Amino acid sequence: MSIAILVPTKGRAEKFRRMVDSACKTSDALIQVYCAVSLEEQSKYKECISGVKTNVFMATGQEYLPTVAKWNMLAELALKDSSNKLFMLGSDDIIFSTPLWDKALLEHYAALENKIHVYHLQDSRDKDGTPHVIVTREYIEAVGYFLPPIFLHWYIDSWTVEMAKSAGVFTHMRDYELIHDKPSDSGNPDATHNGIRAQGWKKRDDYVAEKMQSWLGMEKDKLRMSCQRRSSY
Repeated sequence: MSIAILVPTKGRAEKFRRMVDSACKTSDALIQVYCAVSLEEQSKYKECISGVKTNVFMATGQEYLPTVAKWNMLAELALKDSSNKLFMLGSDDIIFSTPLWDKALLEHYAALENKIHVYHLQDSRDKDGTPHVIVTREYIEAVGYFLPPIFLHWYIDSWTVEMAKSAGVFTHMRDYELIHDKPSDSGNPDATHNGIRAQGWKKRDDYVAEKMQSWLGMEKDKLRMSCQRRSSY
């Protein structure tokens, strides 16, 4: 069994390498990384990740897609490998800091009777924050997607956790910390950070989050029904 870390990335090859190295250093070799990069930056990223100690799969030519669509596209690629059981919303500005986080997740997953489940590691910026959700293969099969496709960039984490909590299938792995090193926290947002916000996605996602509460309710019902069907097997 393995965990697929899914990472759309742009203009941060060195940070992406830092993320991959930290994942390898703290893992039990039970991870694979899937990234989406532009054709323009492909060679730079390939050079930067040379010699990493895990599989890194690179998808290119998807520059026009918003971030959520890239995450979902990477999930579709990762699902083709049946060894991938957990799928993580990754980013190039995170650092894995607690040893054997992957082993703990996969052992918890293996012990589940109902394999529809959502996890979150401990976020260094917010003890109750959930910006990097991890879902099971069975969760994706139950809801039909990795992340809520109605959004472009925001709300995907909180909505996924809210859905999982409503069905009683959420676990916060508080003993395993994930450092979220956002450029904006240091007061030096980079071009990638500024570019995402300049596109107006936040305003659009705010509107969708407000207007689509009924959709969220239906998705919660769908997830609960899937869990009930599995428990009745």
